[in-house]
Amino acid sequence: MTAVRRHPAGGQPVACAVLLPSGTARADQFFGVTPDDRLVHFTAQDPAFRAPVKLTGLGAMGHVVAIDARTATGGLFGITLNGATARLVRIDQTSGAVTPIGAAFGLTTPPNGLGLDFDPVTDLIAFVAGNDINLDLDPDTGAASFKEPPSPATASFVDVAYIRDETYSLPVALDTNLDRLVIGDGSGTYLGVVNPLGVAVNGFATADFSPSSLLWLLIGNQLYRAEMLTGIASGAGAIAEPLTAMAVQLTGDAGNRAARTVRIVLT
Repeated sequence: MTAVRRHPAGGQPVACAVLLPSGTARADQFFGVTPDDRLVHFTAQDPAFRAPVKLTGLGAMGHVVAIDARTATGGLFGITLNGATARLVRIDQTSGAVTPIGAAFGLTTPPNGLGLDFDPVTDLIAFVAGNDINLDLDPDTGAASFKEPPSPATASFVDVAYIRDETYSLPVALDTNLDRLVIGDGSGTYLGVVNPLGVAVNGFATADFSPSSLLWLLIGNQLYRAEMLTGIASGAGAIAEPLTAMAVQLTGDAGNRAARTVRIVLT
């Protein structure tokens, strides 16, 4: 997969090669966090929640509202939110212990949604929020580096997901204002607009790529698979209960890791 080039001034096309799955990834496994602070597991084939573990140590940090597995280690990280105050945390998958990393940071106002994802190349955490916040977070110290807010300014990004590749990284943001996916150029700027998803991105919404580069969306209680060539989402069933956070487990989809590369040109 090749990296997306920065969109030059003057509106020239952005060219990128996107890694796409070769088949339906029915064996993908997911982490989820419930509104009553349980870490659960489920699959696309069987949405019933399994092996619930109560999260502990949250206290004044509020609730876990976004999670992702660290590409380099498989460790589970998350964002807690209490009002407009967010914090990066590490989550023990066995005990449920939640450990803060670094200091809390303010989001100005409570966002209408937020999300995070590990860049598989830099090992930094990309963080976006619906009130035009765009950060990189250090997973070891929690230190935040501010990046340019979403472009165009009408976007409202509530999650970001990276296609997992060992050499290059390509971020895809979920825009709740215009119900679409937006592709980044690899430097923190989001420019390439994909067609509308065909479903309304209302309320809770999150996105994550599987190990085979299949993009999963959870909007409300409904799972979707998104086609990166068209940007259109197709229903994949409903989950058992509401969640506040969801991420694909890196060990999932063991039987379907083959992928194909497709070149996309965006203007």
